[in-house]
Amino acid sequence: MYDLVIKGGEVVDPAQEIHDVLDIAVRHGRIEKLGKAPDADQAREVIDAGGKIVCPGLIDLHTHVYEKVTALGVNPDVVGVKCGVTTVVDAGSAGYADFGGFSAFIAPRSLTNAFCFLNIASTGLSVMPEICHWGDIDVEGTVRVAKENRELIKGIKLRLVGPMMIENGLDVVRQARAIAEAAGLPLMVHIGDHQADHNKSQALTRQMLGLLRKGDILTHPFTVSPGRVIDADGGVLEEFQEAIERGVLVDVGHGNRSLSFDMVRLGLERGILPFTISSDVSGLVLRSRVYSLPVTMSKFLNLGLGLEQVIRMTTANAATALGMSDALGSLKAGMPADITVAQLVRGDWDFQDSLGNHMAGQVMFTPVATITGGRIFPGDGGLGRGAEGLTPNP
Repeated sequence: MYDLVIKGGEVVDPAQEIHDVLDIAVRHGRIEKLGKAPDADQAREVIDAGGKIVCPGLIDLHTHVYEKVTALGVNPDVVGVKCGVTTVVDAGSAGYADFGGFSAFIAPRSLTNAFCFLNIASTGLSVMPEICHWGDIDVEGTVRVAKENRELIKGIKLRLVGPMMIENGLDVVRQARAIAEAAGLPLMVHIGDHQADHNKSQALTRQMLGLLRKGDILTHPFTVSPGRVIDADGGVLEEFQEAIERGVLVDVGHGNRSLSFDMVRLGLERGILPFTISSDVSGLVLRSRVYSLPVTMSKFLNLGLGLEQVIRMTTANAATALGMSDALGSLKAGMPADITVAQLVRGDWDFQDSLGNHMAGQVMFTPVATITGGRIFPGDGGLGRGAEGLTPNP
């Protein structure tokens, strides 16, 4: 007897290069069969997915879910299983000194799989800017905590933001590079500082890009803030192109200030494809502009990417970025049964970027059910709590 059978869905699993109408059988929290499933009387529960999209559980590589500890933190399940996302990754909210709260209260209590990138600032994003002087970085402590918590910590995070970066930015990047290497983890770097001097910030970004290596992650490529990699006239930094060719991964990181529709269009025209689509959802944007990962995916669908592309960027590619392709991002038999069931809802949708610019769209990627840990969660349209105003125009 199977615990669950999902029947007749349009299965999109880029990790296996599958796009076909198939059934999925689940037993004991794992995928047992992908293909022609047994009759419904051989399953305790059946989901009729006819006319729906069934894909690996969505992974949001860039969120802020250190709830109650940082002002940015939101509940991981509100932006996770309640809106189609089975895995969230907190991007630097915790530093080594306050990581204990994440491991004790966030990850184990969340119904959504929760991992993190550890900030090089000792207290993470509890105060911002998080690095004001060298005393805010403890190399030994950060490396130690990262090594001791590899099951939860999947990378190191640095934001090129604040006065310290203008004064000593390249040295801070070198410090972050050394921490990541000592911990054996990728480095994620945030670019774009809206308060910085343009020339100085651009120079720092160019220098920083030269220090990134294969598997490292550059987040916020479509920002208009100083430190950006795409100019308003469409010029792309040579160092950015070279970093991509070396295997540096490009993460969207929508967020409060970090995505411009114009920059996305310019980037796509020049062949700049993100490796991962992520929301950078936080308390600043949970109820406006960003809402959730599915809404962010929908923006890229309406900007011209294909369905398989956006699903790859939020499943197989995200799992690769985490070094977890053996456990996440696919519907292979034997994998944990992390599954998103969704539909494309047609209508006249109104999307906003981080600057408040509007874009008319015709389709919304809308989760209708999320399966993880043996539990089924009904979808709320992927909008998240407080997003009632994001509905099709009449």
